[in-house]
Amino acid sequence: MAKVLVIDDEKGVREMVRRMLESEHHTILEAADGIDGVKVFQEEQPDVVVTDIIMPNADGLEVIQRILKINPQAKIVAMSGGGRLADETYLKYARKFGVMAVLSKPFPPDKLLSLIRDLSNQEAPHGAHGAMS
Repeated sequence: MAKVLVIDDEKGVREMVRRMLESEHHTILEAADGIDGVKVFQEEQPDVVVTDIIMPNADGLEVIQRILKINPQAKIVAMSGGGRLADETYLKYARKFGVMAVLSKPFPPDKLLSLIRDLSNQEAPHGAHGAMS
């Protein structure tokens, strides 16, 4: 099973994702903002990161850049429910930054579970930026 870091400023979203992933026996780490998320990533080196895009302190795009600077092979899933722009706009940028998959909130639990399963079974990214969605 994978060690998954979930970064989202909404506690309810973190709890929902935690329940989904724990149902398949993944180990879950949590962070409530981008700064803490990067810190937890450095300390714990999770197998997969699931990050929101719109957050205080450091948004998801900054988080993606910082994590990929620490580990260019990091497996990152970006999720967004939108903001001032449509969520697809934010997710399009996330793909360009190098995430392996994107999810629009709300998303079906089986889609997240499938992504985590696929990513945790990969040895290293294929360079397919946003191939999964």
